Amino acid sequence: MRYLNRAAHLSPDGKIVYSRSTIVDPTSPMTPDDATVQALRTDLALQISRCLTRRELTQVEAARRFDIPQPTLSKIVNGRVADLSLELLIRIAVRAGPARPDAPPPLLGR
Repeated sequence: MRYLNRAAHLSPDGKIVYSRSTIVDPTSPMTPDDATVQALRTDLALQISRCLTRRELTQVEAARRFDIPQPTLSKIVNGRVADLSLELLIRIAVRAGPARPDAPPPLLGR
């Protein structure tokens, strides 16, 4: 089965870009590498979602702070991260700041 899938990734200038990619067989089993990348995506999404809850931010407020579209943040909060790049999720996690309240602030000036 072939279908088109929207994927989000970061351009070299740091903007979110949506592209279309062709998925040949979505029912095929994942390779160990694919499973690891998916587990990392899921873990980062969970950490970002916890950050929103801990700081009592709405998705709109958090999207503005993280400089991403709100629909992308909604995908993250709802665990639909298969089409988001790992790099994008890492950048959002860095923008979100430390995982622990007592940790030092992020080095970025966001």
